Amino acid sequence: MSLIAEYISYLEEVMASVDGVNKLLMVTEEKQLAKYIRDHQKSDNVLMLGIMPNFGNNSPDNADSYQDVAFCEIMLLKKTDYSDLPYEKFLEDYDYIFGLIQQVKAKLLDDATNGTCALVRQLNPESFQTVDVYNRNNCNGWNLVFTFDTNV
Repeated sequence: MSLIAEYISYLEEVMASVDGVNKLLMVTEEKQLAKYIRDHQKSDNVLMLGIMPNFGNNSPDNADSYQDVAFCEIMLLKKTDYSDLPYEKFLEDYDYIFGLIQQVKAKLLDDATNGTCALVRQLNPESFQTVDVYNRNNCNGWNLVFTFDTNV
């Protein structure tokens, strides 16, 4: 299985492990996201977006120690109607989705340490960044950024 197919399969496993995430899409850029969000219904919330990974390297001293570094993002988004969004509901939604992104992080860390997932066994936990997403194509939520090393 290719790395991208393996990554998508892994994201499906992550999605299945987090109650409240109802749909997974893999996207590569903003226009593609806009197209999918147009078709996304509020009843489909919460949406998990896997952003196509980009690759760097591990700054090796020699060719024998070379590894690709996959730069990844997982977004959890909820389609939001801003015309009728009280402040308390706005905060409640962010808090709810933050709990879900914490479950995603826990799954990544568990899979990296328990040896059951070869894909993320070289996860770089120091790379984790959790960034809020506001009004991205009428959605709010959280974006988890992380890296893992992978052999060529």
